[in-house]
Amino acid sequence: MAEVAISIMLLAKAHARAPATSPGQLCRVGLASADDSNRLSDSPGREDPQPVLNYSGTTQFTMKPNLANSPPQRVPLPRSVCAVALLAIASAALPWTARANLVTSGTGITVNSNSPNPWTGTIGSGPSTATSTTVNLLPNAKVVVGDANGISLADNATITISGGALIQNRGVNTPCLYNTSGDTVEFRNNSTITINAGGQILSTGSQGSGEAINPEGSGNTITNLGTIRSTTAAAIWFQNVSGSNSVINESTGVIQAPGNVMGASGNGAVDFTNQGRVIGNLIFAGGNDALHLYTGSTISGSINGGGGNNLMTLNGPAADRCERQRISCSLYLRSVAPGYQHSYFQQTAS
Repeated sequence: MAEVAISIMLLAKAHARAPATSPGQLCRVGLASADDSNRLSDSPGREDPQPVLNYSGTTQFTMKPNLANSPPQRVPLPRSVCAVALLAIASAALPWTARANLVTSGTGITVNSNSPNPWTGTIGSGPSTATSTTVNLLPNAKVVVGDANGISLADNATITISGGALIQNRGVNTPCLYNTSGDTVEFRNNSTITINAGGQILSTGSQGSGEAINPEGSGNTITNLGTIRSTTAAAIWFQNVSGSNSVINESTGVIQAPGNVMGASGNGAVDFTNQGRVIGNLIFAGGNDALHLYTGSTISGSINGGGGNNLMTLNGPAADRCERQRISCSLYLRSVAPGYQHSYFQQTAS
């Protein structure tokens, strides 16, 4: 690539020296190796090479099949074409994947932190996305879009958000690809998404139904060690009316919304494990839900189990079992979680 840069620099220099009124001066456009770079200089007494493509200030020479023996033909063309040709050759010679931060290979999509960063387009095409598509945001990679989805995939998708990586959108009034509003990340069935520590998924728009993560189907697992946050809508919303989905909020995980952190549309079941922080309300729907709370975890809002036959477990080392823990949970259940009953208490030792 250094050899290409040297050749282009010398060509540009030669073009700048050529007078505009001198049709005999030709601008040679070509790529030279390191051994041939001296042939592009304008030193006297040196034999010129056979030109690959020649331009003068007022004419264009078109190439024949045999460049060595066929004379060029002249057609009128502005002098600026020479500079455009230089830029085109430079662009073709450089490796595009090193300059763009989104690289695709089959059904795999990798976003890195190279320029341009952030990436500003939607990744995926919603329900028409190829099955088993994977999206991997490497450390410090960013996907930041406006009134659109950040990532929208279909079935059996795998999404990994590395530490320092960010997916953010700003939904206002868009229906987006599943026609369920401007969700930051959405997918359909049997998919997994992992947000590693330091990674973020942020919904920053004003759209009340534009969640940070919106699974459209069932069989999905959300594992959070980073941050899932919405400034207006729920952080997570389950669109399915049957089947089940799982959320695992690890000890470093934060899930936050101004009202309901989680909600659901129908009778689908949710299995929610919390070892970290939930800032907002947990609202389950009509399915047979499960809530697993671990020692050290916090939920700052209310818990509503909705309908169904629901289960809550308190998990931690045997030394952490205490009446205070039981009473605290009992008060929550009696006052704000009508879908749960006392018989659902279980104490599980690790």
